[in-house]
Amino acid sequence: RWYCSEKRWGVAMRRLLADWAMLVAQVDIIYRVGGRIDRLGAEPSKEEYEAAVAEVVALVTATPFKHLADAHRLTLNPTFGWCSLAVGGADADLISGTRLIDLKTASAPFLERAMVRQLVGYFLLYRLQTEGSKKSLFTVESLEIYLARFATFGRIASADLLGHPAFAETERWFRANVVCHDSRSALERHRRSA
Repeated sequence: RWYCSEKRWGVAMRRLLADWAMLVAQVDIIYRVGGRIDRLGAEPSKEEYEAAVAEVVALVTATPFKHLADAHRLTLNPTFGWCSLAVGGADADLISGTRLIDLKTASAPFLERAMVRQLVGYFLLYRLQTEGSKKSLFTVESLEIYLARFATFGRIASADLLGHPAFAETERWFRANVVCHDSRSALERHRRSA
């Protein structure tokens, strides 16, 4: 929101944002490998770092932030409570208003089946996590994939997905086969406490 509110950001500010993004990416890697720094790769050379920063600056420059960021709700890396843990720690990229958005830096401007399946998987986790709850942290009205290199969105309305003839069977299969069996007791505890 802060970036969107200022209309005069130039190259220097984009460079600063890119430097911070590179720093956050390093911390994210440490977090995802469980704090085991010995598992990280070598630090990039100055040339590699500058090339990566230039790529981030180009992505920031092309990003339509006013369309991407909702004025009322913006959540980075949202998780789905116990459901995320049940599948190994899944988290989405962004909740913007009522939109569940997955960010992709694909090299081709096409939505691939695996991208859509991943996003639908997040939606299924969201539904499972909110089942039986009187109040959810957020509402999902659309699922979107943002192809960052092309500043392009792919969108599926959640109502269309829910109305698809195969959705109910897919959701039953997902609950029976994807969510860990150890999490079933967590689901029961969650239902009793809701």
